[in-house]
Amino acid sequence: MPPYAQTVWKAPAGTDPQWVHTADGKRLRLFAWGGGTKGTVFIYQGRTEYSEKYFSTAQKLLDRGYSVITWDWRGQGLSTRSGLRRRIGHVDDFADFQLDVDAALAVAADKNFPTRHILLSHSMGGLIGLRSLHRGLDFDKAIFSAPMWAIEFSFFMAIFARVICWGASLINKTAYLSPTQSERNYAIENGFDGNTLTNNQVEFENMCTTLNANPDLELAGPSIHWVNEALSESKAMMQKDAPDYDSLVLLGKDEQIVDMPTIKGLIDRWGKTKLVLLDDAQHELILETKDVSDKVWAAIDEFLET
Repeated sequence: MPPYAQTVWKAPAGTDPQWVHTADGKRLRLFAWGGGTKGTVFIYQGRTEYSEKYFSTAQKLLDRGYSVITWDWRGQGLSTRSGLRRRIGHVDDFADFQLDVDAALAVAADKNFPTRHILLSHSMGGLIGLRSLHRGLDFDKAIFSAPMWAIEFSFFMAIFARVICWGASLINKTAYLSPTQSERNYAIENGFDGNTLTNNQVEFENMCTTLNANPDLELAGPSIHWVNEALSESKAMMQKDAPDYDSLVLLGKDEQIVDMPTIKGLIDRWGKTKLVLLDDAQHELILETKDVSDKVWAAIDEFLET
């Protein structure tokens, strides 16, 4: 496929991917747009995502005067994949994602991008981002869209997930697809009606169109090991005191993917954070209906300008 997919999400001017290597040798596809003087926004993508999905977000930030960097996490997009099969989401250790972050920070430094760093994360990127803050990385502000600080499980499903992870580890099968998950991407597998991502049918179909046209970008369900790693990382992060950073958390009131009570519990302990709850909004807040998206960007603008 070309360096970036031809999608309905128009690429900002000067879009040209870099191929960078992490300290442990993984190859990442990274996009960096310079010229903005207000700061550098690092976009931490969610699980199953790819950089093309954030082209419109990058353009909005560029229009506001920021430089922008985003990348395909290891195991996603066109970056190095791992696990048994390409479409299974897998990571050896959640801490490894911080090596991807370090590679992105190095690119920003090499390009002399503004040193006022801003974290903008979505879903899984929010859990990785929280770890980055606890590492003491030099971010001025942090924005979390539907952060995956905990996954939405019923009590019995949470127990089931732990039992499956434990049992699979005994027989060395943790790289296999997690039970109940599919080897096709959620959007393609399920269709728009009744989906738990967005109420915006155009953006939902944009996701499907992009993946169908560029199958190398597709990622489906996670491995058993990924689930175990995510649960362990979430537990570790929730046991820590809130980090000393100004933050903004955006949540849809119709969220069904991340665990809202756990998220609110951390926010209650985080004196330097603001929570914005959005009516008629699901998980993909930036790709929601125009009314929701407008409120998201208004909240982001207010947060970054104060």
